[in-house]
Parts: sequence; C-alpha cells; structure tokens
Amino acid sequence: MTVLPFTPVTKKRAADILQVSIRTLDYWLEHDEMPAPEHIGRQCYWHPDVFFSWLTAKLNSAPAEAGIPLGDEKAAAAPETSKLVADKAPARPAKQRRSTARQSPKPRAKSTAKPRRPSVDDLNAP
Repeated sequence: MTVLPFTPVTKKRAADILQVSIRTLDYWLEHDEMPAPEHIGRQCYWHPDVFFSWLTAKLNSAPAEAGIPLGDEKAAAAPETSKLVADKAPARPAKQRRSTARQSPKPRAKSTAKPRRPSVDDLNAP
C-alpha cells in the first residue's frame, strides 16, 4: 500500500485560505466552530482532508442556515430591501472631535527644587 504525500495545513495557511487572522482561528477553536488541529511540538496542523471537508461542509450549509434552500443562492445575494431597513440598527451619534486650535497652556506650579549652588565659573566672572 502506498501513501500519497500531502502538505499539512498550518494555522497561517488556514488563516490565509479563510482570509481571517490567526486570532480569529484561535477564537473559533476555543468555541468549537472548526475541527481541532493535531499538535506536533508547538505547531498545530490539520490534515488537508479534514480541513477542506470541514470547509466544504461549512460553505454548503451557509445558505441552509440562513433559511435559503440549496441552489437558491441568488436570493441570499439580493435580500428584500424592506428587511434591510427593518433590521438595521439605529445609527450611533457622531463622535465629537477635539478642537484643533491650540489652547493656552496651563500655568505651571512653582518648582520646589533647591536653588542651584554657584559654580567656580560664576565666582570668577567679572
């Protein structure tokens, strides 16, 4: 029996494939939203069959999770506008910007440092 070679999927490669950050992958792993990788030393890897079968299943279930029958992805791409208006969250109030004009500086407190001792040059000055 011959085993065909494969290249395991690393976290970096998985993040590149999914176009997310490695921190997002860590979040998904903590919440069991994707299959757990195998660890070899400090590195973690997915077998390509495991990773891509999960991705295929996730992509195929996305329209079904949204209540759209498979094969009707056009309906998912163009939802009714009335739903968009009704589901839209209220807008946040705009942040107030700081004034760019310089304000007068605050008066500084008097220094409590001891007065400087005269140096030799101060004593020899005319």
